[in-house]
Amino acid sequence: MAEIKLLGARFSKLSGERKPEFSGQLEISTNVKLVNIDKFKDSKDSLKIDYELVVDYKELGNISIEGTLFVSADSKTIKEIQKSWKDKKFDTEEQVAITNLIIRKSSIKAFALEDELGLPLHIQLPLLSLKK
Repeated sequence: MAEIKLLGARFSKLSGERKPEFSGQLEISTNVKLVNIDKFKDSKDSLKIDYELVVDYKELGNISIEGTLFVSADSKTIKEIQKSWKDKKFDTEEQVAITNLIIRKSSIKAFALEDELGLPLHIQLPLLSLKK
């Protein structure tokens, strides 16, 4: 697979909610949904990818982020991405790379929303420890 480069990103919707009454077990699920993939303007080697990332805390609350990524790759990779999108095939290396870009870009914004709302982080961050 050829490299997929992130050219830019834009958030179109940021929302979060923390419900005041919570008792029970904390459950967190994260879902990334590709909404649309189109060629960007008249370029043969770049795509505009609309997405939604939802972090669901069940009874505790939720975070929702919608946005657009602008990516570039060689023309063969772009065609493969478009074909897999048209065929609704989401298990290709290209689709995984795109999903990872979405997670990377959106998680930073989700961390800020989680902090503001007092929600736990949706991704376990690495911890340092001293060697003994």
